[in-house]
Amino acid sequence: MPSLRGTEDMEEANEATESQPLPLGGGPPQERALVLRLKGTHWEMGRAHAAQVAPLREPLFSFMRSQLDELHKVPWAGERLRPLREAWGQHAAPLVAMLEGLAEGLSLEPWDLFQYLAAPYVLELAKYTEAGGPECTVWAAPVRDGAGGLQPVLCKNRDYRPQHVHLQVVVLAEPAEGYRYGYISSAGSPGVFSSGMNEQGLAVADTRVRTPDQGPGVPRYGLMMEILERHGSVASALQYLQSVPHMGGGTLTLADARGHKAVVEVAHSGARVVAHAQDPAGWVVSTNHFVHPDLADRWVDGSPPRLRGNSVARRAEVERWLAQRDDAPTVGDMVALLGLHRGPLDSLCRHEEVDGESRTVSGTVFLPAERAFLFCHGYPCQGTFVRFEVGREKGFP
Repeated sequence: MPSLRGTEDMEEANEATESQPLPLGGGPPQERALVLRLKGTHWEMGRAHAAQVAPLREPLFSFMRSQLDELHKVPWAGERLRPLREAWGQHAAPLVAMLEGLAEGLSLEPWDLFQYLAAPYVLELAKYTEAGGPECTVWAAPVRDGAGGLQPVLCKNRDYRPQHVHLQVVVLAEPAEGYRYGYISSAGSPGVFSSGMNEQGLAVADTRVRTPDQGPGVPRYGLMMEILERHGSVASALQYLQSVPHMGGGTLTLADARGHKAVVEVAHSGARVVAHAQDPAGWVVSTNHFVHPDLADRWVDGSPPRLRGNSVARRAEVERWLAQRDDAPTVGDMVALLGLHRGPLDSLCRHEEVDGESRTVSGTVFLPAERAFLFCHGYPCQGTFVRFEVGREKGFP
């Protein structure tokens, strides 16, 4: 790792990219996330990412060192890393190009950055039964629109390591080829590292599942980048997901402007569609466990003993909330649900004191029909949701 350099002046990366904060979350405002503008080839997008996260270099490099230190304690790590890198080169060339541009911009060797990105994969295989780690809650459902009809939303509470609150970024991307898109990610990470939506109105979000069913293949953040750049509907994205090898270890939830929705459970052994709602009034939910019959026994609840069962409980809470409504909810109802507090198992907004290894770092509501999303940096129960436009002149370089 290079020595840390001083913070450089950034371009006005946080100006003219967002509308006024929406009075949806309540409570005091929280620290703002950086807004990145990326444009060009994937290598150029990676290089621009590195330049624009200059103020975050110190916490980023600190977290990188901690991850690499843990990785290097695993004696067989190299045996897993080499075939994984080969799989990325064969099946995820755009992701690799972005990684290489990002590494150059950060003054890192590409292999070092790859090791950092692959560390969670190796560490989970080494100790996937140990407690703690990221959790997320995702659902796609209809809400009332302004004309008395229905429009789809995809909602995600991103639960991640507490350090990632400070590394979290919003990205507005305009690739040299493919659709423009906006997404939530982390400084120093290529691809779509949490969730996003493109100018066609296709939205996607992931969750992590602890499982030994992982191996050489495309990671979820590479899958999501390809989906947003190349696909405009749930049906098209599902076809793509059946065509590539997967690294595994999670789920993907999809929603498009037509109101189609789906959940795909992604394992190295293959991708399984577990829910596909083509009715605009339908809804789907995903948390941090597999439910497909082929995979249900391949996930491990590694939560601390007092939090065992929280993934099942959170899923049940959202399903119950959606099923018991007599009428379609509003966008404001969805924001309130992101900030829901119950007990330690079924709260959707999860604070650091509940599980010191993971906390809710953001809440997002994607509006595919409006080509926009509402983003709250930090706890959704306390923060302010800001509206970003996707695929319009406003909000792009």
